[in-house]
Amino acid sequence: MDQEVFQKVHPREYLARFLNKDVRPDGRSLTKARRVNITVSSIATAVGSAMLKMGKTTAVAGVHATLVQPAPGAPDQGILDVAVELLPMASPNYKSGRSSEEAICLTEYLRSLISPHINMSKLCVEAGLLVWQLRLTVYCVDNDGNLEDAILLAGVAAMRNVLLPSVRIIGEEVDEGRDAQMVEVKTENEEGEGEAESIIAVATVERTNSLEIDTYPLPISFILFDGKVLIDPSVAEESVCDSRITFLFRPTGELRGVLKPGGKNVPENLYQSCLTMAKERIPKLQAKLEAT
Repeated sequence: MDQEVFQKVHPREYLARFLNKDVRPDGRSLTKARRVNITVSSIATAVGSAMLKMGKTTAVAGVHATLVQPAPGAPDQGILDVAVELLPMASPNYKSGRSSEEAICLTEYLRSLISPHINMSKLCVEAGLLVWQLRLTVYCVDNDGNLEDAILLAGVAAMRNVLLPSVRIIGEEVDEGRDAQMVEVKTENEEGEGEAESIIAVATVERTNSLEIDTYPLPISFILFDGKVLIDPSVAEESVCDSRITFLFRPTGELRGVLKPGGKNVPENLYQSCLTMAKERIPKLQAKLEAT
């Protein structure tokens, strides 16, 4: 039987044939992760952006900023919106149009891991009046496996790349030719009734204000297949795995969490094997991010 046909008809048996020889279909050993390349400032219209390639898996992240009125209960806190988009070009399984369940789950995954590391007070222009609203969107351009790690690393790189302009509020009149944005702010009159009032915020052209993100999550993922551990799985390997486990580290190398979304239990010896490999890889991954 043709190898390509055999892989489609018997995917587990196909993978097992390779793993029994301690090699994977793409030529890697079981303990070898794919090369990670990160480039930043790749989107000219964004205040922060990054493109990450993990083998063929490719994610592009962009951060766009808008001046808005803060939420009523958080007058000095900015706003961060997060979204993951799975482009049809990334996989035959992705369709254009409404967000899929996978995209929704990945969005929540990304939001839950990035939001705690952003100091929202850094996004405040004037308490109670004006804050920055950031929208982080990560696009999956090519999914050849381990997409969770790829979108998280791309998102972290993009947020670390953010530079915001200084903002000065100058009222309702502005000189012609100045870079001004009209922002509608709702205020209350003496009776407590809402009234709409417009202000103008002027942003300088030069962007120099970073978010000063000192700590962030670094993911290292594995799958288990027939009692064997594979780091940084391909999409074909993920499709037949028995379970998946992700270790989340701080840049200092400290383990901050472990994610295991279902699947079979992981024996203690295999868990420790994964953890050892993850600890060895973290410094290299952190160096990639710090170099951007």
